[in-house]
Amino acid sequence: MSEIGIRLDQLLKMLKTNTLRVSKDTGLSQSFLSQIINGKKDISRNVMEVIAKKYPNLSLNWLLLGVGEPFVTSSLKAHLVEVKEPDFY
Repeated sequence: MSEIGIRLDQLLKMLKTNTLRVSKDTGLSQSFLSQIINGKKDISRNVMEVIAKKYPNLSLNWLLLGVGEPFVTSSLKAHLVEVKEPDFY
């Protein structure tokens, strides 16, 4: 299991859910989510965006890097700035 896979598995346990429910909620396939958990697939930016939209209080720093707490409080989230990729011409 990859570090991200371990944390994704921990997230499912914290939310008392499973890959089937997350699959239905996000549109990501259950097998793809299982492959991320088992370290067979990497998590892409698009997948992170889908997960973040479904779970807006999830800390992506925690999911990707293992830094901080799994969930961001609403008061802290108000101080965060969305970072967008630059447009290249």
